[in-house]
Amino acid sequence: MNKMITQMTDLEYQFKQIMKEAVREVLQEEIEKGRLAPPPENKHNIKAPEPKQTKPRDPDSIIRPKELSKLLSVSVTSLYRWQAEGKLPEKRKFGCSVGWRYGDIQKWLGYD
Repeated sequence: MNKMITQMTDLEYQFKQIMKEAVREVLQEEIEKGRLAPPPENKHNIKAPEPKQTKPRDPDSIIRPKELSKLLSVSVTSLYRWQAEGKLPEKRKFGCSVGWRYGDIQKWLGYD
């Protein structure tokens, strides 16, 4: 089970890296077409810190809409639209809040 959770965390990291690269490519194309200004030069040659390693997450935990929107790089409004269209797994209600089971989202993303 721990190995599976570790693999899911690795897949999450890979997904984020793929998304970052795709965004970089689109931004570079827009800069080359003159639609965006290039980023300022890094005059002090400062490197951004490496991201911290995250702990494996329990598949039964709840992922809230704001967190899922960040993970997928979409708005919360898009999540609710996808939910209404039947494109997301069934959401869970707990108290006055809603969310999705983390394991369901991983299956939906193809990480199972």
